[in-house]
Amino acid sequence: MIVDVLIELFSGIISSLTGFSDSFIELFFRKKQILKDEKKSKEALSKKLEKLTSNLHETSMLMAEIESEFQQQKELAEKWSKEAQTSQIIASLSEKEVEAVTKLFGGVLKEDEKKSSKKSWWWNLFFCLLGILGGYLVSKYLL
Repeated sequence: MIVDVLIELFSGIISSLTGFSDSFIELFFRKKQILKDEKKSKEALSKKLEKLTSNLHETSMLMAEIESEFQQQKELAEKWSKEAQTSQIIASLSEKEVEAVTKLFGGVLKEDEKKSSKKSWWWNLFFCLLGILGGYLVSKYLL
């Protein structure tokens, strides 16, 4: 405030002595203040731009995370949809269809069981003979 009054006083005195305009002389005195204000304004603008850039970067990172989570939710929803369709198909089967599916899978399981029991039987025979041979050799040579 006091600086403004002094500037107006000096600009008035110089203007009356030289004949130049008051506003021109006042502008000359205020040039330093205007330059300082311009520098502050540029710094403030620069800080705001940096903050905006930082916020945009954070926003883009959040958007990427949200997109990733959305994709996971979408895949999960598709999986649940497929499971629901399968359950609906199973629930819509008639009693005869259920019996047919049961017989089909039961036949496959029985066939696998037969194959497995044949293999087990041969392995049991092999180890039985191996045990007999081992017992004979132990009793003949060690006892």
